[in-house]
Parts: sequence; structure tokens; C-alpha cells
Amino acid sequence: MKTSSSPKKLQIKNLTNKGLLIFDLDGTLIESKKDIINSFNFAFKKNQLSLINETFFLENASRGSKFFIKKNFKKKKINKTLINKINTDFINHYSKNCTKNTVCKKGLKKFLKKTKNKFINIISTNKKKIIAEKICKKLKIFQYFEEIFGSDTLLNKKPSKKHLDEILKKYNFKKSKVVIFGDSEVDYKLSSHYKIKYILMKNGYTSKKYSEINHNLLINDYKNLLKSVNKLLNIKIK
Repeated sequence: MKTSSSPKKLQIKNLTNKGLLIFDLDGTLIESKKDIINSFNFAFKKNQLSLINETFFLENASRGSKFFIKKNFKKKKINKTLINKINTDFINHYSKNCTKNTVCKKGLKKFLKKTKNKFINIISTNKKKIIAEKICKKLKIFQYFEEIFGSDTLLNKKPSKKHLDEILKKYNFKKSKVVIFGDSEVDYKLSSHYKIKYILMKNGYTSKKYSEINHNLLINDYKNLLKSVNKLLNIKIK
């Protein structure tokens, strides 16, 4: 994988692997809530905005940092210059503190080891790519992914259909051979553009109930998950 600071034209790949697994990062692969909230509160306090709690975080997560910051303006007039400053303060703080309390979901590394040479594993996140890569390297899961698509990698963020189109164009799989893993309605919306199978992680970063988010499979962690993934894709892997 190569680090990229700006969106570039994707190169089409012809692959013989049996499926494409697209993973969200925060709340799906990793538990990162505490570090994210701490960094937002650092930026909000510095700029004299209200601090946030877990409830606020769950109601507004998964759509990118600027979206999140705008929501904290509440009735105040939105100032683009201030939003950009707060966003910079957040990113600077988070990039230095993004792995203090963050850990992998249970069973993840074992699952990724098994899927590495059978599927194409990629990450699709609305987090900046360089930060996502730093976290994955620190947690020692970076090597299991073919590529990481961040908010600054593609021209469109999740849950845009164009975001998914760019990925599918590059990896050239039949949509029946793709599974999306997520923890909220954002990734479900992404999957729904083409009715792609969706695996929903419990205790995700959303205020919605599981029953309010359509999914093909609901999971607590990655333990003993491979057989279920094979079944969803209608393939047999030893």
C-alpha cells in the first residue's frame, strides 16, 4: 500500500481471489471511541465550544470530522473559517493520540490472517488515510489489507454511491462477491446502492438500534466468522 495525500485516478485490477471484503474502520475493526472523543474535546475546549459526551458522539459519528464539528455549533452561526481551524486542531491532536486507548475488535487478527490470501481485504473510512494507516500499523493489522481508502483518497466520501463505484471499478468483482462490514447506517447506505451483503457489528458508533439498520448478518466480534462469510458469498474455502 502506498500513502496518498490527494485523490488519484484508480488503476483497474484483475483479480482471481474469491471475494472482496470492504471494512469500515472505527467501531468495526477497532474500538477507537475514547481517543476520538478526547481529541474533539481538546479542539472544542481550545475554541470555546461545548464539550461532547458519548451520546453526542454516537448520534453524529461516521460522517467525517467537519460534519461532526458543524453539529456542535448548535444554534450558533456556522463560521467556515472557525470550522476549518477546529478541524485542524482536532486532526493535529488526534494524529498524535490516535492509538492511546484504541484496540482491535476481538478475534480480528486471527480472522484477517485467514482471509488475507483468500479474499481481497480493504478499508473504506471517512478518516484521513495517513491516520488510518498509522493506527493499523500500531495495531499490527496493516499488512492484512490490500489498500486503505480514506476521506482524502477518493473524490467522494461514504455513503456516496460514487465512493463505492470508484472502489468497485478498481477491484472489478461481481457485486455478488462483495461483502461490506460496518457498524452503522452509514455503511448500510453504502451497501444498499447495489444490494451488497452487509455485516453489522454490534455496539457500533450509532444511536440507532440494530433492528433499524438492515443487515445480512449481525456480529459481536470476528471469532469463528469465516464460515459465515463463505456462506454469504456462496463459496467454499478450506
